[in-house]
Amino acid sequence: MKFDSAFFFTGAAICGALFLVNAAWILLPIPLLLMFTAVAIDDCRRLRSLDTDAAAMLLDTPRKPMMPLDGFRGRELMFYSAGQPVYRLLSDGQQLWIFLGHRDEVDAPDVSICVFPGYLYGQAAHSGT
Repeated sequence: MKFDSAFFFTGAAICGALFLVNAAWILLPIPLLLMFTAVAIDDCRRLRSLDTDAAAMLLDTPRKPMMPLDGFRGRELMFYSAGQPVYRLLSDGQQLWIFLGHRDEVDAPDVSICVFPGYLYGQAAHSGT
């Protein structure tokens, strides 16, 4: 027996009809739970069948992972966002990074980092600060 989404949808319809006919109102959440299970199973199956390009278009996944601000030293405080300071310049001890903007508003260059809460910094000229 294969427990796919059609199995759970059919079971939910039969249980719902039986509970309604018998006036078993207290048992009606069971078909709802079965329907939600069917939807979850079907969604997982469809996501597995997508190729990586289609999944990247449909799912909101940032191209660059967000790094914490802890590993950087900031210069020239501009403002606060989500309780975190946003600096014009960041230094990680080996490289200097310049503020570019929010990741939704700016195209990310090849050499850039994304720092929480979602701001892009581009690589500046080599600096050993």
